[in-house]
Amino acid sequence: MSTFHTDGGGVAFRGSDCKVQCGASTWATRLSQYHRTDAPLLICTYSLPSLSYLQGILAKRPAGVVLLCHSKFRQRASEVVRTLGIPAYVNPYLHAKFVLSGKSTVTIGSANFGDSTWLEVCASFHSADCYEYLRKVFMNILADPETEYLRPQEVPQ
Repeated sequence: MSTFHTDGGGVAFRGSDCKVQCGASTWATRLSQYHRTDAPLLICTYSLPSLSYLQGILAKRPAGVVLLCHSKFRQRASEVVRTLGIPAYVNPYLHAKFVLSGKSTVTIGSANFGDSTWLEVCASFHSADCYEYLRKVFMNILADPETEYLRPQEVPQ
């Protein structure tokens, strides 16, 4: 019997297919299989890494990638849109850090999307319920009036 319940505060889900990573894993490792699927890759992060780091991870399959970060990193997000052609959004209140990949894989934790010298903890789950819950959270942030869509044609060269 589960002690958690789906309610206005979140989604409860069951599953034993979970991996917790502490300090040793990188986003390149966590996403090493994403290019083998055509499912979207939704990235929600506070900060953004260097453009070369993003190119190294996303060059295998930039199609289907959507990037959401804090407005503080608007300039870097604009570089991503201009250079990689990846849609990007910025929001002034965003501090969440999660990535949705495949059709049911969720990685959530303390790590921003990028390389880090901090001790970070992330957990990855294969859960359709958790994926769908966070996909809706992601889409709600995109629909927020405070969220700005960086359109490729509007990003200065």
